[in-house]
Amino acid sequence: MIDPVLALDLLLRGGACTALVLVVAVILRDHGRLVVARLAAAFAAGGVAHAIAGIPGVSQTGLWNVALVTLATGNNLVFWLLARRLFDDGFRLRPWYGAVWMFIVLLQIANQIGASHAAGIGRWVAMILTFQAPLFAVLAAAQTIVTWRGDLVEPRRRLRAVIVSACAVYIILSIGPDMAGTARDAADTPNLILASGLLAIAMLAAWLLLGVRTTAIDMPFAVKAPVELTANDRHLLARLDSLMTIDRLYRQDGLTVAALAHRLGLPEYRLRRLINQGLGHRNFAAFINGWRIGDARQALDDPTQDAVPILTIALDAGFASLGPFNRAFKAMTGLTPSDYRARRASKSADRISKSA
Repeated sequence: MIDPVLALDLLLRGGACTALVLVVAVILRDHGRLVVARLAAAFAAGGVAHAIAGIPGVSQTGLWNVALVTLATGNNLVFWLLARRLFDDGFRLRPWYGAVWMFIVLLQIANQIGASHAAGIGRWVAMILTFQAPLFAVLAAAQTIVTWRGDLVEPRRRLRAVIVSACAVYIILSIGPDMAGTARDAADTPNLILASGLLAIAMLAAWLLLGVRTTAIDMPFAVKAPVELTANDRHLLARLDSLMTIDRLYRQDGLTVAALAHRLGLPEYRLRRLINQGLGHRNFAAFINGWRIGDARQALDDPTQDAVPILTIALDAGFASLGPFNRAFKAMTGLTPSDYRARRASKSADRISKSA
């Protein structure tokens, strides 16, 4: 007769797998062209692998189990990348992320087949594999907190605490036995806490994705319909434009949503909604940097300011230092400030020579 606890464990894991498979299918069907959607699908697939690999009594050295555990281990990095892409509009995948994922995967394979122990580095490999999960959870949480205040998308602001906190807690819980030194002894024991946690996260992801409350929560990568602005909204946008074009408030160092909302006499949430829905910006820093870069471009386009150092132009526009200015300028124009100025000077020289 099957153990009731084991039966419950299998039931929880089966429910989690069903929900996560549904998540993968719907995400790829509706948003498959978006990087964030592919990362979300990859993370959900890794959750399925984790659920199956953790079934009590499954051989830890079988070929299929090695593949599943390996995929689940690499999922910690995928989770961090997903959090970054969800909450940082300027984030782009880089080749070295794939290299780190491959390194983790190879370590897990070596650990599973015993190659690391044969080479005398088993303890170090096990330590890296154990602590990489909380490391990526901490990195994801830090990414969420650092960019929270500047996020102008209200549904995404609410999703930060819900999704990232739930996933981070689960990843930390999933390595609890390893950190306590009981993983090997518990390999054949049902873990209802982990199974329940996985099912809860899977159901939450499916609930959000399938739009059970579409009026309250939108997927971060969903395309939203244009918002109809009220007469009061248009008036507030005109005041905001005046603060930027006439008062040049963007030049204020360290300008925040709170400070700008105070100038307009609005609550922060109202200003965030106004900039997001009225102007289409998703991030406050990008909104302010747009004004600052426009100011800097005017200065760089002015031949009478050719002798003005680029650092001075950056500081006058509101940037605190040259590094952030150079990065923001290149992201917006495709050129460094020096190259931009040089190209303008070259075009001016060509026009003069042709007219002569």
